[in-house]
Amino acid sequence: MKEYIEPYLAYIAHQRFFSDHTVRAYKNDLEEFCSFVNGNPRMDSSTIRSFLVNLMQKNLSRRTVARKVSAVRSFIRYLIKRGLIKENPSAGIRTPRLPKELPDVLTEEETRLLLEEPAKSNTPFRLRDTAILELLYSSGLRVGELASLKIGDIDFKGGYARILGKRKKERLVPVGQTAINALLCYLASDECRNRKSDTLFINRYGQPLSDRFIRKLLEYYSYQALGKSVHPHTLRHSFATHLLNAGCDIRYLQEMLGHSSIATTQIYTHISLKKMRETYKNFHPRA
Repeated sequence: MKEYIEPYLAYIAHQRFFSDHTVRAYKNDLEEFCSFVNGNPRMDSSTIRSFLVNLMQKNLSRRTVARKVSAVRSFIRYLIKRGLIKENPSAGIRTPRLPKELPDVLTEEETRLLLEEPAKSNTPFRLRDTAILELLYSSGLRVGELASLKIGDIDFKGGYARILGKRKKERLVPVGQTAINALLCYLASDECRNRKSDTLFINRYGQPLSDRFIRKLLEYYSYQALGKSVHPHTLRHSFATHLLNAGCDIRYLQEMLGHSSIATTQIYTHISLKKMRETYKNFHPRA
């Protein structure tokens, strides 16, 4: 079974268009599953249940367990589709329910402090790093979307970016003037002199930045500015929440975020309602 992992990963990467981050996570999950099965030719529902119990005993988060089970299910469907196994042993296996958690969101002041942090650093790539943070927040991009941007994807005069999102769906998103200015400063700087790619953001060798590098970059600057780790998705959540709080129509926000369903976008209305209740409590004389 282990020999089918690599073909499966190639399938989800090139035909299903899973993100690099998901492909890496599924690779680790499936290798863990194969080690657990340990070459047992009989893979049935009891094997899957035993694996699930084993995961639960490791005190992993429900979200991590759910992802690992999802990886195994997807792999099994692939094996069935290829005629390598006949029955689905994962059928009827329930994934642990995920608690409904509101996403982490930065305040506008925290966001300002974070975006200003690269300019204070001694790195020779401060202009690039400023442009990365400004664009993440300005347009609410996923880190993989930002990493894959080409210079030609930015309309500097119109203030738009052409984004290739999940499942290779294309959309246009607005880019604020502050982010446009940061991008122009970066592209005109010596930081771009070794460019060997038309990818927008490059490293010191002129090669494209990886998703992992951008995550580490944000983690570093957030610790410096705020004393805590901030995930790229936190900037995306902050982008959405700040727009809703300012009165943005949720349908426009859905389009900007690239959500297929408005139900996904509606999580941000709960955050805005929470903010509304706090404001009411602070200012209403009989609250």
